[in-house]
Amino acid sequence: MNETSQGARSPLTSLVAWCIVFGLIALAIIIGNAVAIAVLTRKKLLRKRTSYFLISLAVADMTVGIFSVPSFIYQLVRFWQERLFAPSIILNIVKTVDVLCGLASTFTLTIIALERVYAICLPLRHRTSTRRLYDLSISTVWILAGLLSSLYFFHVYRLIQHKIFFWFLILTFFSSMLVMLLAYLAIWIKASGPIISTREASLEYSDSSSDKQRTSFTSQYDKERSRRAAENDRKLAVTVFIVTTVFILTWLPFHIINLIVFLECKAFPCSAQPSTNVIYFCKLLHYSNSLLNPVIYSLRLKDFRSTLKVIISSKI
Repeated sequence: MNETSQGARSPLTSLVAWCIVFGLIALAIIIGNAVAIAVLTRKKLLRKRTSYFLISLAVADMTVGIFSVPSFIYQLVRFWQERLFAPSIILNIVKTVDVLCGLASTFTLTIIALERVYAICLPLRHRTSTRRLYDLSISTVWILAGLLSSLYFFHVYRLIQHKIFFWFLILTFFSSMLVMLLAYLAIWIKASGPIISTREASLEYSDSSSDKQRTSFTSQYDKERSRRAAENDRKLAVTVFIVTTVFILTWLPFHIINLIVFLECKAFPCSAQPSTNVIYFCKLLHYSNSLLNPVIYSLRLKDFRSTLKVIISSKI
């Protein structure tokens, strides 16, 4: 009798521990990304147009803490109670939001990588690009993520086959990852070469002007300004590369487990299926990605740190 009660108590203790950990992660995600949004929306940082993409990413990450993690905790409790798991329409909506958040994060990181290629490889065109282009890009990301996440409803209500929905998510993740890696490869190739400013190149044709001293001074000033701008672009590119690498490392185990189960398990129980603790850890890992991005910003971005200090000091 005691052995039976202890055996039943052990899974319950493990479940409670996992629920507490997921709950703490959800709280940290909400607080961290709320702080990130408060910092990134300050006028000083809004001058940098990449901040609009980072705000979009922070919004997607915060919705993970608000919707995705709590819905997963709810599913853990329902499965432990060994009831017939028939998700309600509300739970299906919340799980659709979970897919939406994942797609929005993936697409936002992809477009950030492409924007960094644009900034470093075509600096003149990038500097003359308008705010409207950034608004359009962000709107496209969320509209596309919203349309594609609706496939979850088609899958739940058997309007499309499970394998179609599964391969769609897998191909979306790996194709986006490939675009990111190719973008940063292009950035690395470009950054390894000499820095030649557009302004400096144009001045080479104006050396015949009568005021050579003024031209020389202007050339030196523009050269120094161009060097600083290029250095800032490189630093930002490194920061975004770190964010992208963390995203890939935290999401990849989850997708690998999905592939293993889908390809090897035709019926359950299945010997290829990982243990529940491994599954929970991989879910925790990919949810924790939404917490790590604000940490990376605070460690890597000087303007982010200084603005955060101003906010904290004003509140104190």
